[in-house]
Amino acid sequence: MKTGSKDSRKAIRGYLESLDKNDLVELLLERSARDAILRRALEIRAAASTKNTSKLEKAIDRALRSSTHVDHKRMPAYAKGAGEVIVQIQNVLVDGDPASAIHLTEFALRAVEHTLKSCYDLDRRMSEILGKLQAIHLEACEELQPEPESLAKRLFEWELETEWEVFYGATSTYAHVLGEQGLAEYRRLARALWAEMPQRNPGDNHSGESHWYRVTRIMTELAEAAGSLEELAEIQKKDLSNEFCYLRLAKIYEQMERRDLAIEWVRRGIEAFKGRPDGRLYHYLADLHEQDGDNDRSMEIEWAFFCKEPGFSLYPALEERAERLGQWEMWRPKAIQAIRQSISDRKSKHTSPYFRPDSTDLVRVYLYEDDAEAAWVEATQGGCSNDVFLQVVVKREALHPEESIPIYKKHIDNLVDEANTASYERAASYVERIRNLTLKAEYESYVASLRAKFKSKRNFMTLLDSLDSRV
Repeated sequence: MKTGSKDSRKAIRGYLESLDKNDLVELLLERSARDAILRRALEIRAAASTKNTSKLEKAIDRALRSSTHVDHKRMPAYAKGAGEVIVQIQNVLVDGDPASAIHLTEFALRAVEHTLKSCYDLDRRMSEILGKLQAIHLEACEELQPEPESLAKRLFEWELETEWEVFYGATSTYAHVLGEQGLAEYRRLARALWAEMPQRNPGDNHSGESHWYRVTRIMTELAEAAGSLEELAEIQKKDLSNEFCYLRLAKIYEQMERRDLAIEWVRRGIEAFKGRPDGRLYHYLADLHEQDGDNDRSMEIEWAFFCKEPGFSLYPALEERAERLGQWEMWRPKAIQAIRQSISDRKSKHTSPYFRPDSTDLVRVYLYEDDAEAAWVEATQGGCSNDVFLQVVVKREALHPEESIPIYKKHIDNLVDEANTASYERAASYVERIRNLTLKAEYESYVASLRAKFKSKRNFMTLLDSLDSRV
């Protein structure tokens, strides 16, 4: 097949070489009238051949700026046109004109950004196009070394306004091009806007403020580039709208070896959001005290967070810290009692006819501790969710098959009644458990009853056949 393709290509080349120039031109014109991709490539190359930037701009604009929706069907043609633009701008740079290459890449980037507003970019071809154009821009800037303040202003404005992360992180990417003078201008522009940004306080809703985030990101990048933890702290202090802001600020002060300020700010965060406690703040504060050797204070903080909502989800973290500090024997009974009291309080306040509080949290704790008997007692006396109850039954089945099998049988009936593939497969897995717990005759009698009861469930019957074949 490859040989035939080469032969065909050779034959076509021979034919084209046999044509005189006018015939070849007419052939291309005729073909380009019916082939938009070829026509666009020829337009771009023709404009590039004139060495006229204005003409090339027009060709680039026709290729990259679209006011109509570019869907997945039109995207391949658009990408080919963009590829041709990239090649020709690269040629401008190779030909020794970095200034025009910078201008043309910026022109092309604006056209692509315009098209992205109405574009289907599921396979991220547009992202690839943007990336290649930015790479040429950086290469051209490295070669030309443009006036740093002017470049800084253009990059800053673009990074601030773009919706597509064009020149994202420019202070890092272009640092060697901007130099001290350009970075100083970038910093001046950012600080002027930063001074106008409002303070964000706990609970403030700032959805949709992309401008705020962009200025903050630029300020943060500049501070990180300068290695200024003090400046990073001041930047973070302007945004205290959520719990994580306080945590970030505390960690900055820890890096500065100001543990006193780290503790102060994490405590402020806990106080500011006491209505919706965030475990990250409590755990971090407990870590700080543990690192300082104040184990009792560390456990008090961990316990305070656990008591906000006593339950299984917070139990492992409490255990982990107490075990590490050699205090779990003292704290475990308190934790169990706190969970039990929480369950009791919820049951006493229960009013909904649709949901009844149960002992699921405590059952999960006992399962976590691998105490199947304690889990069984709690589940049968206080109730728990169906899936957790089945976990308890599975844990006890080897020692208590007489209690496990009836539960499995009831669950199998319920699963088969759901009549879907996943439920059938789960039902079959419990049938297999029953097989492993009973005598052959008992198992065969039970399976026969299932076949009679659910004979219309053909997919389930197939699974039973598969089980029988593995006996």
